[in-house]
Amino acid sequence: MKKILLLIFWAATIVLCSFALPNDQSVISDVIPKEYVEIMEQQKEPLAAYQTLYSTFNQDDKGRYVYPDEYAGEWLDGNKLVIALTDVSKEKLDKYIDILKHYNCVKFVKAKYSITFLYKLADEVFETLNDMNITKYGVDVENNKLTFGYIGDVNNFKKEITEIFPDYVSIISVYSSNLCK
Repeated sequence: MKKILLLIFWAATIVLCSFALPNDQSVISDVIPKEYVEIMEQQKEPLAAYQTLYSTFNQDDKGRYVYPDEYAGEWLDGNKLVIALTDVSKEKLDKYIDILKHYNCVKFVKAKYSITFLYKLADEVFETLNDMNITKYGVDVENNKLTFGYIGDVNNFKKEITEIFPDYVSIISVYSSNLCK
């Protein structure tokens, strides 16, 4: 989720800079540090590929994306858009390659779990445990895992998850969200 928000932030920054500032590189470098301008330039093509990809996904009645069964997420890796798929057969890869044929910045990797499965599992863990000490939870697409922020004894929480969801312990990570120690 953080990577998607960062992706959106950079895209918004690029759009705002293109409209708000004159088309003069010296003015842009006066406002935005040079290293950020370089990163934004490197990410233009991957961001465009990301937008093209997402334009092919359906949305449900609440505006949430409905992902293909094999889709496991995406993230930026430098100037590459990495797309994770659970099925990397020629047929599936060709489908994505056709969608993104105008981009040379796309890389595919194999993942075990789809993003839809991970989101459903995250919701199920959250609802089953019904623990007010869970501060946040979500999907870590790059590592194909769930993450939970927890206030309190993280080891006891991990033990509880292990007892209730023994088949998925390896894909659930918990970190401490304690504000005070």
